[in-house]
Amino acid sequence: MSDNRPNIDERLDRVAGLLETSTQQIGYLSELIVSNSQAAAERDAALNAKLDRIAEAIAMLTHQMGVMTETLTRVDLQLERLATVVENQSRISAEQAATTAALVRLVTVLTERSA
Repeated sequence: MSDNRPNIDERLDRVAGLLETSTQQIGYLSELIVSNSQAAAERDAALNAKLDRIAEAIAMLTHQMGVMTETLTRVDLQLERLATVVENQSRISAEQAATTAALVRLVTVLTERSA
């Protein structure tokens, strides 16, 4: 009986070839997984480093803003004091003008009486 069907040895050889190919593909995929995992870990480390630098920059800026806020508060208090001084000087100038006007009137009256 001449049969074109492969015999058991040929079938086993084909299965062994397929298994070898599959094993090679699994090895290749395993290498890709390891490589991708390493690349992902490196990207993760780089991103974490960037996030750390950003966090440090934010902390520094927050501190600087606090210092600026304190400075602005002191400047605001100084401006309030200056405004009070200006008001007092304006009041004193008005009083001096009134005193000067009274003295001029007094000198005028005395001058007229002595004449």
